[in-house]
Amino acid sequence: MNSSLSNSRSNSRPHFFTGQPIDYRDFNRLSTRTDELVSQVLSQLYPEGGIVNAPQGNGEPFEIKIYENSHDGNQKLMIELGSGFGILPNGQILCLQESKLLDLAPYTIDKKSKVLIAYARNVVRADQHYVDPDDNTLTGYKTESFEPEIFFSTEAPRQDPLIALELFRIRFSETASRLRLMTSEEDWQSDADLASLLEAAPGVALVDLRFRKLLCPTLADPNGTSRTLQLRKSLTAMKRSLSKLSRIYLVPDLFNTELYISSLQAEILSQPYQPMKASFLTSEVAEKLSMYLENLTIKTGASRSDFSRDLAMQAIQVIEPARTNSVRSMSPNFDALLQADAKLQEMVKYSESNFSLTGTVREALSVLRDQPIDLHDKISVAGRVFEKVDQVDLTQKKRWHSVPADHDLRTVSAAFKESKEGMDLTLSGAFIRNGHFVSLFEVKYANRPLLLFLNQYIRRAGTAVQYELNGKKLDSGKSSDLSIENCWINEGLVIPADFLVTGENQLSIQLEKNDLDFGFFGLAAYQPAISEVIEWT
Repeated sequence: MNSSLSNSRSNSRPHFFTGQPIDYRDFNRLSTRTDELVSQVLSQLYPEGGIVNAPQGNGEPFEIKIYENSHDGNQKLMIELGSGFGILPNGQILCLQESKLLDLAPYTIDKKSKVLIAYARNVVRADQHYVDPDDNTLTGYKTESFEPEIFFSTEAPRQDPLIALELFRIRFSETASRLRLMTSEEDWQSDADLASLLEAAPGVALVDLRFRKLLCPTLADPNGTSRTLQLRKSLTAMKRSLSKLSRIYLVPDLFNTELYISSLQAEILSQPYQPMKASFLTSEVAEKLSMYLENLTIKTGASRSDFSRDLAMQAIQVIEPARTNSVRSMSPNFDALLQADAKLQEMVKYSESNFSLTGTVREALSVLRDQPIDLHDKISVAGRVFEKVDQVDLTQKKRWHSVPADHDLRTVSAAFKESKEGMDLTLSGAFIRNGHFVSLFEVKYANRPLLLFLNQYIRRAGTAVQYELNGKKLDSGKSSDLSIENCWINEGLVIPADFLVTGENQLSIQLEKNDLDFGFFGLAAYQPAISEVIEWT
């Protein structure tokens, strides 16, 4: 017999013709045919069955409510199981239309620790009993239906596992007298860990929902067209805001936040929609964004007047509800993302309106401080080109001197903190124990700010210096406590244009704290290659 003929016969239906003898069995076959076809299709689509994850009223499908006390005040192990529907492994539709009270007390009589599994299955209920008025031996039921039945077992059903669907598990301790739902932290524990927990907490029974099989019916656009469009716009705007903040403050995103945002965007658009995956990605975006904003606050909060710490804290706060450690979270908190997007846009607006190029350049110089750099005729700092306008070295004796005049000339070979092994820098310098150095240099543009680079050799931690230009103290050099030892640093000074004079300018390096001698190795002066329209503050 070929398979097509076999399938045709297995899906056959009654066919009536003139003169055919028929009885109740033919009609019964006809009435059950639709149910059988639906079951066949559903069993192929969902071979293990599952709970249909569609909200029931104001709650979740088969929601668990625990009743710890009865009306007389006595402790009772009662659970109210909410309504819901699912698909059994054999393809039958299971529908619990009303909530159901379940008493678990009988299962604690033996005083043994155990894991009790709650299953649901369909049972056939007959209705509208009929008795023939002329012949009472002719009886029957006019209707029959599938009704859900809840039963408990300590193991999987042996007779026919295809007819039952797991709803939840109860983990009893030996003296269980009260029920509670497992916490999100306990959801991550193994069976052995949970057994140890119950041993340490006698009297407790835990309701475990982790083993539910959930089915997620999918629409073409589960969040709605308007909602999806709003989410996509906000996620795109978040990426744009993060990119701007990174460029303004020169603090890279070390947590790959933009990558997770892109992954979430893809998931929102994908079919079939997977709420558990979307919830996970939403939580990851929230976590990475919070960590980046925290790092941004640490890097810039104390040193930048154009950075709003309050807005950063507000952004971290509004995104917090989206972070979850639930094992089976099915409800991504998109509202928190929308609020975080609004806060990020506020941050960008504040940063751009209060932008300080001086602060950005200082951030860049702090990055260059501990690594070797080549002082070419043109260099790029903070994404802007600077050209060398002057350079002073020890051979130009008329352009520098020490106070007192006596100093020692030495050659020093050392490495930068972040230089590769074997990449030592060797320079000659003038050393004094106390006093200060004075150096003269010229600028090309009196109306443009200035960058000064000085190589400093730090022999021991604790050295502190004060820089002055033309008699004015420089904020960037206020007693910078040098907490590194036996290495080079690039000291970069940012000098506003109003500190400069036409012709020669005088830099003074005053030793404020120094238990060893301090060296001067020369300097290089740079100015912007083009005139900036942004004011240096």
